[in-house]
Amino acid sequence: MSKIKILHSADMHLGSLFSSMPYEKAKIRQNEQISTCMSIIKSASDCDILLLAGDVFESGCVSYALADVFLDSIKQIDKTEVFYSCGNHDSYYTDIVSYCIKNAPSNFHIFPPDKPSVFTLEDKKAKICGVSFSAEHCYESYVDLLPHCDTEYTNILCIHGDTEPSPYNPLDMNLLAKKGYNYVALGHIHSFKGINKTQNMYWAYPGIPEGRGFDECGIKGYIKGFVSDADAKLDFYQSSKRIYVDETIDISDFKSGYEITDVLNSIANSSENICRFTFVGENSVPDFDVFELISACNLFYATGTDNTRPHISVESYLGYANLLGLCAKETIKLCESATSKEEEEKYKKAFKLLAELFENR
Repeated sequence: MSKIKILHSADMHLGSLFSSMPYEKAKIRQNEQISTCMSIIKSASDCDILLLAGDVFESGCVSYALADVFLDSIKQIDKTEVFYSCGNHDSYYTDIVSYCIKNAPSNFHIFPPDKPSVFTLEDKKAKICGVSFSAEHCYESYVDLLPHCDTEYTNILCIHGDTEPSPYNPLDMNLLAKKGYNYVALGHIHSFKGINKTQNMYWAYPGIPEGRGFDECGIKGYIKGFVSDADAKLDFYQSSKRIYVDETIDISDFKSGYEITDVLNSIANSSENICRFTFVGENSVPDFDVFELISACNLFYATGTDNTRPHISVESYLGYANLLGLCAKETIKLCESATSKEEEEKYKKAFKLLAELFENR
């Protein structure tokens, strides 16, 4: 049987506001998201089918102009059959999906809600099955409603759902595999977790094409390759123009702001990445200010949190009229009598632990 070349994408969330950013940066990210998603559709021009597994739109009330951009991109790959299963963000009866149905090009197929349907590509000996959400939630699984597959064809399922118990079409992959599908193109989970196999069935989440916040860190992309009745040869491709990075930085060994900004610029990858920095450790950097450090870097967008604690030095406690003051004096004496640098550091470390305990740090 011939192989079917596919591109599998999901969770484009077109129309996202990127509201956690300043307005100017949010507009840039909105345009980058649209550009990325349209590029993915264009990349399917050499494929037999494009599978869109739900949440193409952030909500049911995004602009018709955005829907027109989306539909025009599909129209431009007229040799590719495009299959779309609506998800919880863009359920079938929303206004934007109704607009897409009304203006759909001939190669664009939107699965009806609640009851699975099958499209047959006879020339490819392939059957594409799918079902759309009819509302925001889908508490009952569609698995029992899905038909058993015709073994004379390569069988592909395009569906939005969760492989864990949830109100978003919970899917039992073992039961699904018994139906005889060769590949299940999933949407809903926003990160790629590999090409998986349950019994003889391959399945995957491609994740979101562009991250939108620090809960969507890392490289984002889509899946492309070949599926047959016996095998699947699929690869993950990066699509994200920028990557969200959530980094914790221990500044205990840093003595200046210049050292910190060097690290920040390195993590930001020449300003492309979108970063959230959490600073921890003992802080001995003069005039340490998170906002000023970030502003000194060449970053597209970054935010930071100061969770550092003041550097503890034995000398700073010598004037204390309490237990810590007495311990500081004794520690100084021990350090002066130490026979090696290692021994001196051991005494200072012991005092730091005592000071942290005493001050409940």
